Amino acid sequence: MKLQSSVNQLVNLMLSLITILIFIIGLEIALRYFSPNPSRLDSLAMEKRLLFYSEGRVVQNKEWGGFVYAPASKMQAQAYYIVDPDAPFPDKEYEYSVATNASGLIQQTDVDPARPAVLFLGDSFTEGEGASPWFYKLERAWPQEAAEQIIDGGVMGTGVEAWGRLYDDTSSQVKITKAVVIFISDDWRRPVWQFRDQDLACLKDSRACDPGRQSVFGLPSDPVEARRRIAAIAQGRIEHLFSPTNLKGLIRASAIYQQLLQPAYHAVVDQERPQFEKSAETIAALVAKLGRDNVLLVQLPQREELEGGPEALGKRAVEFITRNGFQFVNGFEACGLDPSDYHIEGHPNANGYGKIAKCVDRAVKEAFHLS
Repeated sequence: MKLQSSVNQLVNLMLSLITILIFIIGLEIALRYFSPNPSRLDSLAMEKRLLFYSEGRVVQNKEWGGFVYAPASKMQAQAYYIVDPDAPFPDKEYEYSVATNASGLIQQTDVDPARPAVLFLGDSFTEGEGASPWFYKLERAWPQEAAEQIIDGGVMGTGVEAWGRLYDDTSSQVKITKAVVIFISDDWRRPVWQFRDQDLACLKDSRACDPGRQSVFGLPSDPVEARRRIAAIAQGRIEHLFSPTNLKGLIRASAIYQQLLQPAYHAVVDQERPQFEKSAETIAALVAKLGRDNVLLVQLPQREELEGGPEALGKRAVEFITRNGFQFVNGFEACGLDPSDYHIEGHPNANGYGKIAKCVDRAVKEAFHLS
């Protein structure tokens, strides 16, 4: 009798677990099928991207807590994307050349300490990651007779707080008279960060890379060895992403987590508020230093925002800017970007950056009354 009771309990437990599993699978399928914006569901998108730079000293950490690029360098940048985990080789997204000036900024001219400057601040969208940097065109088109030079303070992966520190560092060497802040929603949640020692070692020698822990890799100059390293790193990344032991990554990639659990958590705990407040303080301080007429903020859309508009943090940023009466350009409307202007991993392509260059150039001239 006791044995039969135990068997019945075990059967009931198994049936309950199977029912729960079927419910979870069904809910996951339903959320993905009825998602208003399926592109938002791929939280692993950036982890499927492999970004390579020519092996060597690519970046330099700065004493103020952030980083810029190696000074006076020429590098080749290549990005690959894991579209099919079963494919023998990842798909190439883009390849382009990058040149930095003596300050480690991605522009073709060196900063002239005797000449006042307009400082452009931003992340990879300002840097121009994904195509030949659009700032080069802006430099060539900038009037030689202009009183002010222009400086490209766009650095990949950085956020608003880091730009404030970059401004302080740059303004200690040259007189900054105006600033153009080009931002996306993500920038307001990003803290100041630097490359770890293992990241720097990976950039210098791809054999030192851990595909599961690094996001940017060095690449040998020999094309045969380079292809071998790309394939090995891609395979290592696939094993990391889709390993059953990577439970955290698998959960984070689910629609249940992204559309139900994560929003519910953020509704109760606003983890982003402290960093957002630091970002807001940075912008307010920048305006206080330069004056309202000398700071322009330009919001650019992330690819996944094109259909539904800015995410909550981007909306919060715009509310802060407009409430304080700061100069602002809505790039969602002014820049005319559409999905075809972006790479699959989310950065603009050459056509997208062409639109951004024209949009920013026009906005800067109007805001600062330049001819």
